[in-house]
Amino acid sequence: MFKLLIHPDAAADLQAIRAADRHTGADLLTYLQELNDDQDQLDLLTVHGHSYENGDWLENIDVSRIESQQQAGRNLWRLKLWDLEREGIQYRYIYAFAPRSRTIHILAVVHRDRFNYEPSHPITRRVLDAYALL
Repeated sequence: MFKLLIHPDAAADLQAIRAADRHTGADLLTYLQELNDDQDQLDLLTVHGHSYENGDWLENIDVSRIESQQQAGRNLWRLKLWDLEREGIQYRYIYAFAPRSRTIHILAVVHRDRFNYEPSHPITRRVLDAYALL
């Protein structure tokens, strides 16, 4: 079975988003709560390039490895939700996958325009610090 854990940094991200926009914050958290109850969907978070839209809230996703981090030996991924994209809500979940324990660790929830995946970006540094402690 897969497990989904939300790192305290990601929980803080969700709180800040909800403080700024209650609806967006609620949508982002609701997705994680529903995802936590769906083993098939959690499994899809480990499939690079998985992108699927079918009208089902959970299946409207786009999954990809963060290649620069994968090449550095870090199992870091990015998830975006098509449903929210269509509403103009462009947030990404940044997560780590621990294959041995089958655990997905949500490490950050970031707006697309405020995060560029560059190694020197403060959010990247924060994610890498959290990843090192897993």
